[in-house]
Amino acid sequence: MSTRRRRRQSLYGVLNEAAVALLENQHRVRPREVVQRARNLYAELFELERERLVMQATERIAKQVMKDLAEDDDEERGPSACQMVLLNLALPTAIALPDEDGASDEFVYVRADKATWTDLLTGGGVRDRNVERATAKRDAYWESVDYVRPIMEQRPGLTVAEALRIIRRGSVA
Repeated sequence: MSTRRRRRQSLYGVLNEAAVALLENQHRVRPREVVQRARNLYAELFELERERLVMQATERIAKQVMKDLAEDDDEERGPSACQMVLLNLALPTAIALPDEDGASDEFVYVRADKATWTDLLTGGGVRDRNVERATAKRDAYWESVDYVRPIMEQRPGLTVAEALRIIRRGSVA
């Protein structure tokens, strides 16, 4: 493959290509293996993308830090070192709010003790939507499990693909 063609490919594309190839040939695939395979095949693309990737990674880490500050109210873990103690209120250090000036899935954060009533209500709405999405994903997961249950429960060594082939053949109503 020419260098020119490789430069036109996106990092996502080469990672996707590597992941699909590894999933085809291995039972279990770790993300690190995907990166290693893609880097071995497209070293010059990785070199060209280095600075962008560093900035992207640090932004992702910063988003995780902010998310952790917005979720540090977990009673099981206890308060994090940075959680604010506000008269025993179950408020995290920071409250996530939709970023009205940014992308629809972006957030801004307000320190809990600086939050207004509107911030508290909006932050609660964000949490409610997160619970709704998580519940929908969980329900879809269990519906899928229930679909293959009649076959796989009887034969736990089967893979999902094998169970689906049996179901499609009409062996199970």
